[in-house]
Parts: sequence; C-alpha cells; structure tokens
Amino acid sequence: MIVFLTGFMGSGKSRIARELAQKKGWKYIDTDKEIEKQVHMSVREIFSEKGEPYFRSLEEEIIKGIGKIKSDCVAALGGGALMSDRSLKFVLKTGLLIYIKSEAEAIYQRVRHTSKRPLLQENNNNLTKDKLLVKIKDLLEIREPGYAHAHLTIHRDNLEADDVADQIISFLEQQHYG
Repeated sequence: MIVFLTGFMGSGKSRIARELAQKKGWKYIDTDKEIEKQVHMSVREIFSEKGEPYFRSLEEEIIKGIGKIKSDCVAALGGGALMSDRSLKFVLKTGLLIYIKSEAEAIYQRVRHTSKRPLLQENNNNLTKDKLLVKIKDLLEIREPGYAHAHLTIHRDNLEADDVADQIISFLEQQHYG
C-alpha cells in the first residue's frame, strides 16, 4: 500500500509522513528530498536556477518511481505536485491520497520565517505579512482542485503530527487497508 500525503507547504506533510511511517513500520519518502538528492541542489536552488517547470518534471518522475516500490510506504508530496494531471492520475491509480489541510493564517505562522519556500519569495526577498497571506491564499485556491481528489481530508490546524498520524491509521483500519 502507498499512502500519499498532499497539502500546502507548511502543512506538516513531511513530519506527519515520517510519524505515520514510523508507527506503521513502513518506508518513508519525501519527494522534495528525493529531488534534492537526485540533482544535488536544494528545491530553492532548482527553482532559482532551472525554474519551476524543470522541478515539476523531476517531481513527476519521482512520483512515478514511488509506484515501483514493492513495500508499504508513505510519501510526502510537494505542495504543488498535484498541479500535474499526470501526477494526480498516477497517485489516484497507485495509492491512497490524504490531504493535510491547513488554513492560510496557520500556514503563514509556520512558513513566515523560512527562506526555503521559493514560491513564497519575491525577488529573493521575504514578503510582508499581508502580501504573504495573499500569495498563500492565491496558491491554495489554485491547488485546491487537486487536493479535492483526496480520499481523506484531515484539518491539521491545532493538531500535533502524532494526532494526525493516528487519525490516518484509524482511517486505514476502518477501510481495511492495514
């Protein structure tokens, strides 16, 4: 079984995926980390030097590769991974998609002090709170149609990663997935 976690940057997908994989004894994959290992560059560097389309093509290949894994695993997808129809179709055909949902203000609180989020930067400068919130809301609106395909949506705000992992495990057991 493959469980794909999706959601906006800063929603806690990677942390929740690690927690879930540990609790289930499954393999853990973070698509952003896999891309970084493959090209020996950070996500930010890839966006800056090669552009978002290049990054998205690498992301599609990593996601396809996850389908070849023979053991149970949890994969944390990049926040925009489902913008690709090919990636979305592959994820839905291959595994279970879980949307880790956060509101814009909660996302802002989690990402406001980081420079690792290239889509939340403007000319390599941090944005003001108002501009950053607008950018988060705009990106959420654009990405929501992909997130809406999830088999399960968990509202993550005010929950610890451990609690979200437990909710996913409960869902898997109720659906007889494991």
